Amino acid sequence: MKKKLSNSVLTAREIKTKLRQVFPNTKFKVRSQVFEQGDDAVRITWIDGPVVARVDEIVKDYCYGFYDYHNDKYVVSNKKKHIPQTKYVSTYRSMSNETEDKIVALLRKKYPKDCAGKSRNNYISRFNTSMLQLIWREFYDMDLYNSKTGT
Repeated sequence: MKKKLSNSVLTAREIKTKLRQVFPNTKFKVRSQVFEQGDDAVRITWIDGPVVARVDEIVKDYCYGFYDYHNDKYVVSNKKKHIPQTKYVSTYRSMSNETEDKIVALLRKKYPKDCAGKSRNNYISRFNTSMLQLIWREFYDMDLYNSKTGT
C-alpha cells in the first residue's frame, strides 16, 4: 500500500522542482517539517546564488497565509487549490567563504581609510558598525546568480 505524503512534503517537492527550473545551477536544500500541534512548514536554504527577494517571489504562493503578530493570529490570505501549500515557508541564504573574501576586498577598495587593515570583527566608527555588518549589508543586495552562466 502506498503511503500518503504530507502536505508539507508535497509542497517541498514542488518548490524544489520550481527552483531547479528557475535557478538550475544553484543547489537548494528544501526541507519539510510537521510540528506536534499539526502545523507544517517548508524551509529553503542555499549558499550565494540569487538574492532572497527573487526566491521569495517564486515561493510566495506555496504559503497559504501569514502570522499577524499585531493581532496574535494566523491569517489565511493566499489559499490556492491548484498547488500544494503549507502554513509556513521560510528562506535563508548563506554566504560562502569565497564570497565573503570578495566582499572584504571590495569594501577595502570602496572605503580604504575605514576598512583597510581592519579584521572582520573590528568596529568601524564612521559607519557606527562592525566590518562583519558591512559585509552582510553588501551581501544582502548582491545577486550572485547570473542568468547567462547560471552561477
